[in-house]
Amino acid sequence: MKIENITYQEGEILIGQFDEDVEALKSMLTNFEVYEAEFEKLSTTKRKQEFLAARLLLNKVLGREVVVCYDENNKPYLQNASEQISISHSKNYVAVMVHPIHAVGIDLELRTEKVKRVYKRFLNPAEQQYLYNEKDNSYLEIAWSAKEVLYKLIGKKVFDFSTELEIFPFQLNDSGVLHVLHVSGSRIYRLHYFQNATYTMVVGVDKKIKL
Repeated sequence: MKIENITYQEGEILIGQFDEDVEALKSMLTNFEVYEAEFEKLSTTKRKQEFLAARLLLNKVLGREVVVCYDENNKPYLQNASEQISISHSKNYVAVMVHPIHAVGIDLELRTEKVKRVYKRFLNPAEQQYLYNEKDNSYLEIAWSAKEVLYKLIGKKVFDFSTELEIFPFQLNDSGVLHVLHVSGSRIYRLHYFQNATYTMVVGVDKKIKL
């Protein structure tokens, strides 16, 4: 598995690109036995690969064997550990983010034309005006991942991406900062995006910015 490491706001991000099959990934996960019952419930090869790869990355970034659990909102956390985590996957890519204190969110998506077909579902009319570009999906892809990150940070309080989350205009580069308003929560979140020819990734650490 090819692994890229990024340090971000006292936290760590690992991006893994895997081509190993399920058995190879399973043999690499030294604490597989704690996940065996959960693993056997997974129905597809792809889901099994993602499951194993994410846990391999978490063990690696933390330098020890950890156990991933899920709360009532299906948000991942580490059993008997204080670090905060977030997980994302897209095809044969898996990304994990870890922070020693603050809640985190990460979303990684391989680049695709699909976002152009659905952008009206997750952007309000004002956002559509300044984010839509007929020839370039870059803004739309960042916007989608940004709202996914906010959903991971806020949870089920976000029930409609187009009305509950509003992205402020931002400059497009290979990486940069953008701000997103959670309307009903009256909070602005500062997120960071990374974009290359292969994927779009947005990350966030839950540090409050007052309105």
